[in-house]
Amino acid sequence: MLQKGRVEADPPGTPTPEIEATGFADGFLGFKLGLVGAPALSIAEFAKHTPAFSMNGYFRWWYSGSYDSKSPLNLGTNRSTFEIGLPMAVPLGKNPKRATWLETYPSVRLYTSNNDPTFVTRANKSQQMPLFLLENHLTHNFTPKFWAGVDLRYQYGGVLKLDDTKQDNKVNVLGGGIEAGYQILSFLSCNAGYGGILWGDNEARSSMFRFSVVFVYANMNK
Repeated sequence: MLQKGRVEADPPGTPTPEIEATGFADGFLGFKLGLVGAPALSIAEFAKHTPAFSMNGYFRWWYSGSYDSKSPLNLGTNRSTFEIGLPMAVPLGKNPKRATWLETYPSVRLYTSNNDPTFVTRANKSQQMPLFLLENHLTHNFTPKFWAGVDLRYQYGGVLKLDDTKQDNKVNVLGGGIEAGYQILSFLSCNAGYGGILWGDNEARSSMFRFSVVFVYANMNK
């Protein structure tokens, strides 16, 4: 994914507090396996399937995007990240046209070392401790085509180590938001959401608006 970043700061060794970077952000490859209540179904079978509790095993590998150790701002991380989680979906109603779902996703992220960290760190190696996450989405279909929901996301851990010395930057953050979506056509939908940090250590602050368009292709002959 091609992205552009900009930050205003005062890092050592840089002539200006405004820094920009353009390039590729970290990408990922994921694999999901149904463990409980998630059988492999055809399109016709899925349409007739009664909603029930399901749990999957999920593995995701994040690879680095654009990176230059001589730059104080990078969109890539120059390392790999391995994410292991158990996404679960819990139906809270029996009417599929007015469905209410609770989706919860506990996971952990493990990181390899960055043996060429950016010069701002003044270190030969940077490492990040495991990061634990708990993500929750509560959604409701108000009509067959329109749904809305609320989100909560908690993160804990992820302390950075520079040359084996732990830094005072543990992640302890609770975030939340709202979102809504609409099925424009049978194969085309859109959704929008706004969220940010509700509470966090070290005066953490963040907010984001996101708009997505989803196109789905389904081979009805199978």
